Amino acid sequence: MESQNSVTDSFGDRNSELSMGLDAARYYLSKSVKNSTKQQYDRVYDVWRNFCQRNELEEFGASHEQLAACLSLVMMRDKSYSKVVMLSAAVTNEYRIRMLPSPTTHETISTLFRGFRNEHPQTRTAKLPITEEILDKFYNHLYQTKHGRDGLRASVVLWRTIWRISMEYHTLGRFSDIVKLRRSDVKYVTDPSPHLRILFKGGKNDLYTEEPSE
Repeated sequence: MESQNSVTDSFGDRNSELSMGLDAARYYLSKSVKNSTKQQYDRVYDVWRNFCQRNELEEFGASHEQLAACLSLVMMRDKSYSKVVMLSAAVTNEYRIRMLPSPTTHETISTLFRGFRNEHPQTRTAKLPITEEILDKFYNHLYQTKHGRDGLRASVVLWRTIWRISMEYHTLGRFSDIVKLRRSDVKYVTDPSPHLRILFKGGKNDLYTEEPSE
């Protein structure tokens, strides 16, 4: 009897440990969305929550047909492919947090998204190139009186943004190359006239990574 009780106690402890572990897992899964994006995430997921409440559906027991109906109504109303993608991802995550099979995994949902893309193709707005006039406006903004003499009181973000855009414009450099620049890669040279010499190391167009001679 004593040995049987000890086995039962041990079994009970294992169940308790498993239960605690699952609770901990749910907690960490709930933290999968960063606080910085939580507000937008909640706003998107509320579309599904409100849909379920209005139609007396189980929020975490819905079928793929019911989810397809919700996604399709959102697509018809907003005509935003990115929004239905975000909504589907939010539903998937909420089911995952509760360790439940999500209706988003059904093949019908992937077929539905193919129909969204075919019926509502997304057109991208062309980005206009930076011009000298735009750069002048950037500089005027930087050197406003409120930013102090020589813009020294302006934020680091503003300085970095204007510096990066200026570099991209004057060097035709790629963003990926410019963001990797270090102070040692930029040198002020006075001969034959004052200018900056910028060394892009390992750039896509730098086939041989040769440093310029002094």
